[in-house]
Amino acid sequence: MASGDDMAFSLKQAAGRAAPGAYRLAPEALVEAHEDPALLVGGDGRVIHANGMAILLVGVLEGAPGSPMHDALARCLVQGCPAVATQSVDTSQGKRIFEVTFIPLLSNDADGGHACALALGREKTFETNLTQTLIESRERYRDLVNGSSDFVWETNRDGILIFVSRGGALGFSADQLNQRRANDLLDPDFRLAAPAAFEARDPVYDQELWLRDAAGEPVCMLVSAVPLFDGSGVWKGARGVCRDVTEARRREAALEQARNREKMLGAIIAAIRDVIDPGEMLGNAARATARGLGAAMCWVMRADQDGLTVEAAHGVGDHSADDLLEALARRMTSRDDEVVALARGGVEVLAAFSHHQGQLNGAIGVARPVQQGGWSDDERALLRGVADHLSIAMAQIANHQKLTELSRTDELTGLANRRAFDERAQRHINHQRRTGAPGALLYIDLDNFKQVNDRYGHERGDKLLCALADILKRTSRADSDIPARLGGDEFALWLENADRAGAAKKARALLDYAPALRQMAGETERPCSLSIGIALSRPDEAPRLAELLARADAAMYRVKKKGKAAFAIWDDDEEGGQRS
Repeated sequence: MASGDDMAFSLKQAAGRAAPGAYRLAPEALVEAHEDPALLVGGDGRVIHANGMAILLVGVLEGAPGSPMHDALARCLVQGCPAVATQSVDTSQGKRIFEVTFIPLLSNDADGGHACALALGREKTFETNLTQTLIESRERYRDLVNGSSDFVWETNRDGILIFVSRGGALGFSADQLNQRRANDLLDPDFRLAAPAAFEARDPVYDQELWLRDAAGEPVCMLVSAVPLFDGSGVWKGARGVCRDVTEARRREAALEQARNREKMLGAIIAAIRDVIDPGEMLGNAARATARGLGAAMCWVMRADQDGLTVEAAHGVGDHSADDLLEALARRMTSRDDEVVALARGGVEVLAAFSHHQGQLNGAIGVARPVQQGGWSDDERALLRGVADHLSIAMAQIANHQKLTELSRTDELTGLANRRAFDERAQRHINHQRRTGAPGALLYIDLDNFKQVNDRYGHERGDKLLCALADILKRTSRADSDIPARLGGDEFALWLENADRAGAAKKARALLDYAPALRQMAGETERPCSLSIGIALSRPDEAPRLAELLARADAAMYRVKKKGKAAFAIWDDDEEGGQRS
């Protein structure tokens, strides 16, 4: 490098005039004293002098032409005015960026000297990266805000919305929300006494607010906000974001309601699960349902071909089921999963049908005073669930009663069997002791029945037995007499309120059917007829049923010995038989 001790320089003016050489400076000293990169570059583009900070820039100028620094240097030397270049340099630590200013210099030697330039550099890597990061961050924030389904907002010190994300919120556009008082959006039914997040003086995180949308419907928003302050620390508004959680809250509420329903249903099921007696089972169901629904009254009804019948009821007050039964009767012929709501005389009634295997088998109804308000959807769903569970209980009760009836009925004739006759007749005898009314037991045997079976087969024998059963049914009083098949060809008939004369009259009436039996049997050598033994039951004696059966059987055998086809009345001291 050439010595510059005696070199003088001046800035060349924009008009091409050289400044007077009023100042003599040492350029190398200036380059060395500069804290940032500095270079002295000759007119031929060679670096005359550079400080230690400029090593990267020296490499650029000594490299291939065409860089921003080469272009700026050329402009500076040709035009004689300062030129600025932004130069990036790749290093092992990454890209570094410099801003380089070229200042033209002119020698004052007698021969005119050579033009040169002073290059002063400033690293802008951090500043440039920070600016780019801020730009990208702002763009990212803008894209997120505009693309978000959340409601981003800012209010001023008057609580007025001065910024709303582009998508708007609550069915309002951003323009409709801007310049609107934020707290006017609050749902009046949920308005808070304390300032909401829209006027936050302290940071707010996930505050639950209920707002009203453009259609006037309540909307639940989860709000987070921060207060804003000016340079003097004076509060000037708030900024935040709202997230719509209405559906989530509704799902949570529905789930909670479902849990409550399951809990109540569990209590109702537990109340009837371990009960064997049908009446007690339905009574427990009525009590548990009334308690679970806060009802003043509950009815449990069973359905048959004749309609609905109240099987169990629980509650207080004068709430008749007549209106309910009448209203439900019009709807019970078709499957109806809807819960029926009725208003009757100051009482709100709710009822639901129960079905089993597609067939209606019952209903349950509850009632409460109108002052308690109408029935909610949750209460309707609960009663629907109770009806579904009761349908199974109803079916089980029906099956139980059917099995019980079958166990007490003679399969062939449909009359009471021996077990059922013993139970019912003994109850009548016990009742007779309390009332003092007389009674009689007829023991009936089908004469020559074995010969019919042996000659014509059991099918004809069975028809003959059924024919006798029909005779007993037709000639018996349904509300008091008890006809039964004791086994084989032996039958019994309990006569309520029958004395000696009444029993004899009944026996003669039965014997009048003997010709029809003989004709059906087709037996001529040994015709079918009836042998009847009668035992009288007197209240003062009150015999046990077994004793009456033994007496009637003994009287019947007297008839057999005397030729059959007659009746005999057992007496303690005489045979007392009569032949028809």
